[in-house]
Amino acid sequence: MERLYVYDGALALIGLSVIVQTAVTGDNAALTAFVAVSGGAMVVGAGYDALRRDPAEFAVPAGAVLALVVAAGIAVCGALLNLALAA
Repeated sequence: MERLYVYDGALALIGLSVIVQTAVTGDNAALTAFVAVSGGAMVVGAGYDALRRDPAEFAVPAGAVLALVVAAGIAVCGALLNLALAA
């Protein structure tokens, strides 16, 4: 599997988990809306990067990709825990 798609998929998962966590809080503050918009920007940016960048020119080290995948896993676990506790 191409590291570019793993990297962008992990970024998109982090952005999606940010959106889910801000939606679960239900707070209508301006800061919460800003955080949700930034999570959406992460998803859109990762999708754009995956479509536009050539995988052969991707130059991020494997350790950084692994760290991002671990961070995405932690973010998804946090979002699921937040959903479970909100119910």
